[in-house]
Amino acid sequence: MNPPPLIPGSQRSGLARESAGDAGAPSEDSDLDDSSTASSSELASPDRDSSDDDQEEHEYNEAEFLGILALARQARELYEMSAQPTDLEDCIAYLRDALTVGPRDHVTRAEALHTLAYDLYVLGLDVGAPDGPNAEDHLSEAVDLHRQALRLLPASHKARPLYVTRLAIALRARFTQSARTEDLQECIELHRLALSFRPAGHPDRSQSLLNLANAHWTRFEFAGAPEDLDAAAGLDEEALRLRPPDHPNRTAALLGLAADLSARHLKRNAPEDLARAVEMQHEAARLNPGDAHIAQGLAALLSLRYQAEHDPMDFDAAATICAPRSPSDERAQRLQGNDTECAAAMLATLAELHVSRFQVSGSRGDLVNAVDICRQCIRMRYPEPACSTVVRVCLSTFHSLHDHADLLTAIRISQEAATVCIPGHPHRATSLYSLAQALETNYNVHKQDSELNSALDAYAAAVRDMCCPVRDRFQHVQDWINLAMRGRHLQSLSEACGAAVRLLGCIVHFDEHCDVRVSALSRIPAILDAVAMLIGSMPAAAFELLDHAQSLAWALTLNLQRTPTEITAVPAPLHRLRQVYWQLEHSPTSVPFAAGRALSSPAHDDLEAFSAHRQRLAAEVGVLADQVRSLRGYANFLRPPPYTILSNGWGEGFAVVLMSAGTKCHAFVVFPTSIKPLHVPLPLSSTRLRDLAEGFVAAAHGDDDRLYRPVLEEIWEGVVHPIIQKLMLQPSSGIARPRVWWCPVSPFPPLPLHAAGRYAPDASACSTADFLVSSYIPTISSLAAHVPRTPDGERGNGKVLQIVQLVLPEIARLSGTVSVPVEQVRKTVPPGALLYFGSLHSVGDDRASDGAPFFEHASSHASLLRLADRSRSPQASKWADVPVDETQTGPLIAVPCTVVDAVANESEQAHEFRNLVAVLLTAGYRSIVSTMW
Repeated sequence: MNPPPLIPGSQRSGLARESAGDAGAPSEDSDLDDSSTASSSELASPDRDSSDDDQEEHEYNEAEFLGILALARQARELYEMSAQPTDLEDCIAYLRDALTVGPRDHVTRAEALHTLAYDLYVLGLDVGAPDGPNAEDHLSEAVDLHRQALRLLPASHKARPLYVTRLAIALRARFTQSARTEDLQECIELHRLALSFRPAGHPDRSQSLLNLANAHWTRFEFAGAPEDLDAAAGLDEEALRLRPPDHPNRTAALLGLAADLSARHLKRNAPEDLARAVEMQHEAARLNPGDAHIAQGLAALLSLRYQAEHDPMDFDAAATICAPRSPSDERAQRLQGNDTECAAAMLATLAELHVSRFQVSGSRGDLVNAVDICRQCIRMRYPEPACSTVVRVCLSTFHSLHDHADLLTAIRISQEAATVCIPGHPHRATSLYSLAQALETNYNVHKQDSELNSALDAYAAAVRDMCCPVRDRFQHVQDWINLAMRGRHLQSLSEACGAAVRLLGCIVHFDEHCDVRVSALSRIPAILDAVAMLIGSMPAAAFELLDHAQSLAWALTLNLQRTPTEITAVPAPLHRLRQVYWQLEHSPTSVPFAAGRALSSPAHDDLEAFSAHRQRLAAEVGVLADQVRSLRGYANFLRPPPYTILSNGWGEGFAVVLMSAGTKCHAFVVFPTSIKPLHVPLPLSSTRLRDLAEGFVAAAHGDDDRLYRPVLEEIWEGVVHPIIQKLMLQPSSGIARPRVWWCPVSPFPPLPLHAAGRYAPDASACSTADFLVSSYIPTISSLAAHVPRTPDGERGNGKVLQIVQLVLPEIARLSGTVSVPVEQVRKTVPPGALLYFGSLHSVGDDRASDGAPFFEHASSHASLLRLADRSRSPQASKWADVPVDETQTGPLIAVPCTVVDAVANESEQAHEFRNLVAVLLTAGYRSIVSTMW
């Protein structure tokens, strides 16, 4: 029996095994159990010191000890033949007994602990029990025992590199179960240590290089950092140089490097990487002619290159590999494990080839072949990715040629695929999504309500499939929203928007992948636009979602560089929720077989059992979320604050939702005591609104504050003044002015509504500040819901960021509107917990920059775009808490995660000083992170 993969749950895991493709080759990781066969002279080793773990005194009986070890060895041999976890459990029980009667000699005990730790690691990974509830417990005990063994082993002992390596491997395995980033970081550090034990010329150096490469690869899969991918490629390259063509274990280095290069090509569109990956995979296939997994990886790479270069030789080579064989040939070429899944992957690659050639040549025969292959995959109950590919091309062909047969084919294939995917099936949501797209196309043709409802139902089913990765469902929900908006189906739109905001919350709290988080942030404006469409018919639900989505956008922006699992002090239910999310998001069979990677993920022979396991995980999500909400400070975890709480916070004020629909702009005024909002049509056109927003951003990049004046005047005339007229408000001052809660959605957010007005010296009562005190949603309370807490629910040592409006000559009247809320902030926020940008002093006043860098905030939000230049000054560099990240589009102010921590710790103060904070992040660019009174 081959040893288990070094790293479970990774597409690459089996590729890096020393024994991959060379079952009889010697290697450090295939020779698992030397410690259990130690000689009696080794058992009598004199190495001891006072650091040994306290043990009860017992009389050592060598014969009894060796006899128990012999029983353990027999149980392990039986496990290797039967693959039954119960046999391995027997082995572990014998080893535990041996430790109770064995000598306290350090080396001997270290060897026994090491063997027990490795067997627990194997048990924790047993692929025959995907639902094993104790997997993480076994791995955690394995980690602890490996640590004990290392403490007992003398520093100069020759086995120390092996012990360090296996501790690292166990940590990586536990990471795949728990998503503890500290485990993966320690794993990398330990593999580096093991590599230092094996300098150039050491016979095992290549294996240490592969182990370290695997760890970097895992972190790349987890967080998407390109530097980890480059590190893995460099390490695999060096390992390959140390394993020349005659090396018995060259295959592992070839496959590892091929995986690195193909992933780098997909990420960077690097043809030279793809060409080299094909070369590596070709050589691996030649060395392992009977390995169907390696052959499938080669076919996938050739297919990928054919799509880019259309070389017929690549098509013929890949098609030859993937062509169905006779049963006898297939049995000879299949590895033990999930044969059906591998065969389906071969067919999916073949379907992709025919689709690609059809798109180049237009030959209907290729499309017919692809459809036939799809149906074979459906019969095998692994419809993806073949079916989604064929459905997509059938719909594309229908749009081009208007042949209803193509549309009908797309609908039938997607229906058949969705039917065979039972709940929990890793392909179910993808198949439902393909069906929804086909049904939406059918609705676009016939415009029947029944077809609209069928398409909406299919989208809803795909999005609600909790066994599907959240990042995929978040993409699916965009199409659901768009169709509901086009079909004017408000109930479905409400459900889709609610689902989108919930999924966004999951990404904020759990997803580590930077690309996913940036992509989610870019989609938020469209979600807010859709939610705003609900304000006229269901204002309460719309306001809950608007407030929650914007606070999530704030949290996501601040956490682009600080990801959720970096925050380790979390309650037990939330920690378990992270684990479940990780397992559902990274389930091996939930990801289509990537080009250039062999099928090395754990096999699941029983699809029904695996689907049931995933359903149980999905059901556990709801239970755990409720447990988290029962904790202090987490009442609204992953759900919006109730409308009653929001409206109570308005006091005597009101909220205004500003939106653009079609060619016109609209305002909806919502009063806390009124069910129906007041509609105010605005004279500003959608086109002019976009021009204003762009002009304001351009002014913010300039150095002439006079550029703001025409923008502020037009915002006053086209947006704010019509609302004031409709409400028949009169100018006033101080606390007599009512408070307005601005809720702008794209493209309104960049515009400083609170500063709108005519600021000529002779103008009177012609600005927002003369009539209203302005605030923006979300509130401090909503923002605080998305900052880390300690395990008992208390908030951490967070700070509130306040950006203070400077007093400019052109808009001097604003100074009075700032001083009051500034004082309220100071009363609310404990000393030391408040950060300021700007001051109440005038521009040019030396006091404005005394003790802190000076940031212009001429008209609130958009002038922060100047930070990119100013932050490079020596004075600004002292402000260490506010680094400027230039890796994103535009200068992003990457404020620390806890910057928006509401410092009022009592959860019942849900409406504390809601007039203190505004967040304008969702203008379609990520350059703004700001709050204003």
